[in-house]
Amino acid sequence: MKAELIYVTDAYCIWCYGFEKAINQLAKEYAASVTIRVVNGGMIPSNLPLVDMFSRFPDPVALHQHVTVTSGQAFGKRYLREIKGYRTSKRILNSSTPARAMTAFKLLGVKDELGLASAIQRKYYLDGDDLQDVASYRSIASDFNVDFGAFKKEFNTPAAKQGVIEDRRFVEKLGVQGFPAVLLGTQDNRFTPIARGFMPFDGIKANLNTALARHFPDALAEMDGQMCGLDGKGC
Repeated sequence: MKAELIYVTDAYCIWCYGFEKAINQLAKEYAASVTIRVVNGGMIPSNLPLVDMFSRFPDPVALHQHVTVTSGQAFGKRYLREIKGYRTSKRILNSSTPARAMTAFKLLGVKDELGLASAIQRKYYLDGDDLQDVASYRSIASDFNVDFGAFKKEFNTPAAKQGVIEDRRFVEKLGVQGFPAVLLGTQDNRFTPIARGFMPFDGIKANLNTALARHFPDALAEMDGQMCGLDGKGC
């Protein structure tokens, strides 16, 4: 039986974007033993001007540079222009829109939740597109073999809107207050933290191994393959 990892993220969380490489590497290395469920955190639940988002930081550009140095994730030129000119930007942020887009894609059969989350974040942080504009999701629909007309229709359904609400309720249940966050669902229906905020891959891996050994020892056993032992007899 595979264990389930809960990955709580948000399209407008720059540290979640910085976390992309680490969470993708985790998914790859533990594909045989865990599944990953992506939950949208709802960091910005209503319309927020970009200027209000970044005016509380002494230097928004330096903040992004820090994310790049720490995580290795680059930001696109168009996006950085918007950040540099945030005081006069007309852009509005609202986490509900990209969360609803992700729900719509899932309702249309897309199973790769982590891939969807990454694609939406790259649309924003690399391409500099406005995630409040439904047209921004056209290329994502194409990449995941989804008809864009069907996506636009699904995006406006009650089911897509309800998915956003359910994610927020689940985040409240988990008690998560910041993003990114990774939790392991245990067999007694509890959740043990693996990462609170951005962490390098090695740190997440160590935490996950500890939690799996405690709650899912069989999952770690499934990762074992052919190896050579230190005694020279294992090949």
